[in-house]
Amino acid sequence: MRRFSYVLIVCSCLFLLTAGYYFSYQLGNSDQPEIQPPTTQETEQILQPSYLIRIVDGKVVIQHSDGSVYETTEISEESLPSSVREKIQKEYRLNSRQELYSFLENYSS
Repeated sequence: MRRFSYVLIVCSCLFLLTAGYYFSYQLGNSDQPEIQPPTTQETEQILQPSYLIRIVDGKVVIQHSDGSVYETTEISEESLPSSVREKIQKEYRLNSRQELYSFLENYSS
């Protein structure tokens, strides 16, 4: 009988320790906001940089969206159609590398 009571006391202590650990873990995690994975649009914006097309000293210059120069081209302002020059004066933004390469391919020759 004495042995049974010791086993019962040990099992009760183990149960209380396990329950205390479980509830303290749950309480600690409830304060932290749940981390949301980035949306598809946010991921595309991270992976797809945007570029600004500017004219500097009569040549086309490609800049990153933060204003740093990506590439200085030999494309002259006079070789561009007037509609493209008007877009550049307003703010001509290309949203992917593919758009940038297409622009360069069309106007560099």
